[in-house]
Amino acid sequence: MPTKLGDFLRARRARLRAEDVGLPFDARRRVPGLRRSEVAALAGISTEYYLRLEQGREHQPSDQVMIALGRALRLDDDGVHHLTRLVRRGTPVRGQQRPSAPQEVDDSVLALLEQWENTPAVVLDACLDVLAANALASALVPGMFRQGANLLVSVVEGAPHAGDLESLWYDQAALIAAALRFHGNPDDPRYIEIVSRLCERDARFAVIWELHDVKALVSGVVHIDVPAIGWTEIPWRILNVPRSPGQLLLVFWGDAGSPARVVFDTLALRVAIARDDAVVESGLTGVAPGARDLDEAGSIV
Repeated sequence: MPTKLGDFLRARRARLRAEDVGLPFDARRRVPGLRRSEVAALAGISTEYYLRLEQGREHQPSDQVMIALGRALRLDDDGVHHLTRLVRRGTPVRGQQRPSAPQEVDDSVLALLEQWENTPAVVLDACLDVLAANALASALVPGMFRQGANLLVSVVEGAPHAGDLESLWYDQAALIAAALRFHGNPDDPRYIEIVSRLCERDARFAVIWELHDVKALVSGVVHIDVPAIGWTEIPWRILNVPRSPGQLLLVFWGDAGSPARVVFDTLALRVAIARDDAVVESGLTGVAPGARDLDEAGSIV
């Protein structure tokens, strides 16, 4: 019976060529990637032992075996972390597991988000669901950073289907898919729901997911079609929220005078104007208005 561990091992060895690991090229090779025996030899274990791992029949390999397998499969630290977690299912590793119950964001973190009037910031859980976002983040990509939205779903389902933007979309979708595999708990019903939904609805995502890439969200640059401004490169950084396992703080930033900073200043002004208008409207009608749309929805790739 296929297992998540077996799927991961098979996918990773299938992506390696013999010459990638110092083995001679063989034109008669009939299987893609490395053979089980070759991975086992590179890791210094028996082929039978490796087969038991791939079939999910071995549950107590040592740390040394995990490190050796990671080296044989050319995994980085994130990949070895994921491999170890798949082997030792049910045992939290590095605090990345997502609780089953909905998470609440600490009041102090919410207050911090609101005080960052010129810095878009979002709190995500381990499945990359949005738990909270400040006004500037909501204005940056309307709809994507609303509470309850999912970062991966928003990117995949907002995908372009032709032209140069499709390549940018692919890179972002692959990045966030790898992040879900790293941060999320593969046994979490929400995790399973997200992956099943996207694989069923988008064949391109299904191909991305089957690559079994694993990468923690740390930092990078995203291309965002900002409403009424246009496409802008905006740097971002992830911080872990202290004492809130699995919660990630996504912060967008830009140096003074950079296009990103110009975008933030412009959006901050729009947010302030919208807030002032709402206060005036509330005073005139005596009824607090609902949230106003600042502009047409933007895109992110």
